[in-house]
Amino acid sequence: MDPAAKPVSNYEDVGYQFSIALDHLAQKYTMPIGLDLEIPVERQSVSVRVPQGTVADILNAIIAQEPGYKWAELNGVINVMPEANSNSVLDLQIAHLHVKDADFSEIDTAIASLPEVKRWLEQNHVTENTATVLDILIGKDGYNPRRVSLDLRDVTLREIMNRIVRLPGLHSWSVGRWGEKNQYFGIVVD
Repeated sequence: MDPAAKPVSNYEDVGYQFSIALDHLAQKYTMPIGLDLEIPVERQSVSVRVPQGTVADILNAIIAQEPGYKWAELNGVINVMPEANSNSVLDLQIAHLHVKDADFSEIDTAIASLPEVKRWLEQNHVTENTATVLDILIGKDGYNPRRVSLDLRDVTLREIMNRIVRLPGLHSWSVGRWGEKNQYFGIVVD
């Protein structure tokens, strides 16, 4: 089922930042979401009330409060992105990503080490400065970081991120830029 077509009733989320409101939506309806926040967000907070409708109605209500952003469903993942960003790192064509039995910080390191990403960072005078959120599973031993293996070829970085977030136990990824000159770049998987 298309995650945006899920029916909703009495949905309310008031006074949160744009990204947090989207994260709340992803968690409440257990749907994967990707946030491309490479362009600064204008509003300090958004408020949403949808008495009856679908997840798409909630997304539309959130997006309407942040000019310059849009959303689309891509391979079962809701992607929120700037309406215009001709130089997104997420559009990079990646020749090959291979990680074996890696936790999410190791995946982040592998992504940041990709030649295509390193070249993009250098060309755009951007410094990778990621704080990756590890998804921790509590097992019999108490603390077990989630580990995955990926072997992907000829895909965009967005496709890689969407593939990762569809893994069990995850609900969102975000890519963002910040700093006085938008000079820092980071990836978070949660």
